[in-house]
Amino acid sequence: MSKRVLVTGSSGFLGSSLVNKLSNKLSGTSAPFFYSVLAASRTCLPISLPNVEQVPLGDLSSGFPDPELCRSLADVDVIVHTAARVHTSEPFSHAFSAYEEYRATNVDATFSLALNAADAGVRRFIYISSIGVHGQSTFPGQPLVETSPTNPYNSYTRSKLEAEKKLFAVSKHTGLEVVVIRPPLIYGPSAPGNFRTLLRAINAGLPLPLGALANKRSFVFLGNLLDFIVNCASHPSAANNIFLVSDGNDLTLPELIHLISDVQQKTSSLFSVPPSILKVIAYSSGQAALYRKLCCSLQIDISKSHQLLAWHPPYSVPAAIKSSLLDTSLID
Repeated sequence: MSKRVLVTGSSGFLGSSLVNKLSNKLSGTSAPFFYSVLAASRTCLPISLPNVEQVPLGDLSSGFPDPELCRSLADVDVIVHTAARVHTSEPFSHAFSAYEEYRATNVDATFSLALNAADAGVRRFIYISSIGVHGQSTFPGQPLVETSPTNPYNSYTRSKLEAEKKLFAVSKHTGLEVVVIRPPLIYGPSAPGNFRTLLRAINAGLPLPLGALANKRSFVFLGNLLDFIVNCASHPSAANNIFLVSDGNDLTLPELIHLISDVQQKTSSLFSVPPSILKVIAYSSGQAALYRKLCCSLQIDISKSHQLLAWHPPYSVPAAIKSSLLDTSLID
């Protein structure tokens, strides 16, 4: 049985990995499927892959996807929408103008794509949102669940939450099945952002004053997230649901640093500074956001995925860390 999947943002970290996985995927979670892929991005993929056709995504900052992309939806079964504006050219202090930039891409273009998808008969729309719609932190021992209150804290997370609401409105009026996935920090081979920054610091042997931190954080390995997305593409019970996803093994930052150091057969350069002092230093130097990312807890409960989809992360954290530090990957 064949499924046609459109992946937006197919040249990005997550999108390109998903295209690669789907192009070689021969089995779904509940039945065997063969996947053919439409890869939509603003730039072409550097290599050709089996069963993959490239289509233009267009400039989503206009609020609309490319007309050629919309014409390609006629034979698509599932859309996985990973394309998003993550950064803006405006500083966050320009709150209104910054939000309008995010909104055009993350809300208006997503809404337009969903309407076109429903008109074309697309069955399911999988939207990659963010755990940030719930806020920046959790209290110790009180992990987030799908029904936890939302508390977006910047223009990006506000736009993600607004897009979710728009998608469920489209679903209600058209029957398009919507699946929303809210991941935390994604790590893996060639991961951008904070994970790469941490790897560079460890590789350089920089002394890190984080040894006293006891906060727990949830992360998700790229391979685990890809497996979950593929599961959601075919599982009947995924329809019209929101899911939080993680590795299911929360870590303190010192535990993560020790794991990375052990895999690299290096001695971690951790030393202990009381978190209260780190907070004073961070806030006085304008690094409050960095302090919250490093020193506050952010835990996720993935029980809903276990119970509703019978999904469990296929990669353990040690194996995922090892894969993330090698040129080769465990992602099949």
